[in-house]
Amino acid sequence: MTEEPDISISGEDEFEAMPRRRRGCTLIAGILVILVLILGTIPAVLYFSYRSAGGDDPGIEPVAFRVDEGQGVSEIAENLEAAGVVRSASRFRLYLKVKRLNPTIQAGDYELRTEMGGDAVLAAFAKGPIKRYKPLTLPPGLTVQEQADRVRDQLAMDPETFVEQLESQARSGLFPDAGNAEGLCFPETYHIQENAGEGGVAAECLGQFKKVFDSLDDSRLASLGISPYEAVIVASLVEREAKVAEERPIIASVIYNRLRKKMPLQIDATVLYALGRHKEKILYDDLKVDSPYNTYKVTGLPPTPIAAPSKSALEAALNPASTNYIYYVLTDPSGKHAFTDNAKEFERLKADAIRRGVY
Repeated sequence: MTEEPDISISGEDEFEAMPRRRRGCTLIAGILVILVLILGTIPAVLYFSYRSAGGDDPGIEPVAFRVDEGQGVSEIAENLEAAGVVRSASRFRLYLKVKRLNPTIQAGDYELRTEMGGDAVLAAFAKGPIKRYKPLTLPPGLTVQEQADRVRDQLAMDPETFVEQLESQARSGLFPDAGNAEGLCFPETYHIQENAGEGGVAAECLGQFKKVFDSLDDSRLASLGISPYEAVIVASLVEREAKVAEERPIIASVIYNRLRKKMPLQIDATVLYALGRHKEKILYDDLKVDSPYNTYKVTGLPPTPIAAPSKSALEAALNPASTNYIYYVLTDPSGKHAFTDNAKEFERLKADAIRRGVY
């Protein structure tokens, strides 16, 4: 008897397995198709972006466009988009990258137009600005002579003529009662037109001071018992004395409290100004200097500011904190002070600061 071969077919398993494989292959094929489509679309999109950013289209409406000293191509591209000169900063950057361009763009003013082509923008930059500028950096706390020295060094202008222009322009417009030009050239980084001259620089500095001063709340001037010009004097004292921003209104309050009590201000910075030179430590002999700026010998404010105050110092002078303090002592190398309204406490704080070597 011949045995039949034992053929066992698990039909269910076999027939179920095939469709799963097919489904897996179909899914992979679908993903590949999508990837091909995406990869094929990206070059097209990039090419369209490149083409739309390029071209020599001269543009439509005139636009005054300024490039400041130190600005990079990326920042300039963003500004071009904001001004409507190009439609997209990113497309403009792509255009430069594809063409392998890294243009050197001179600082100054340019006459551009809205919706210009990339080639047209680059051509305008290549011609150079219609007006060129030089940077002038004046940090807060400088005397007018120190500012004049920077005008000489950074702009190659005559410092004496600059100071003369500041004084004459300030007295004729900004502060007719100004004793001199001290404190009235606002500390700022300016972009000065090449042919401005000393008078033009002075006008820009004074104009910026007026702009900032006029933006501040001066409603307390009458209650403080001072004029606008005297507020600038107070601000200059605050600028030189305060090293920590949050202490400026408090130091201003000490100045006003001492003025009301007719106490000498006894501010070291005024002695240094009277001496005409900087010193790390003021000696007792220095306090004897005969000068209207020596607030150890003279009661009241000095006749003029002693330095250029920042906006925050002006704010503190116009809106001092409400305190009873009449003394402050440097207590920390960071510039922090301790404040008190008690003479004995002041002497204790002072002795402690001297012992620790910070006074």
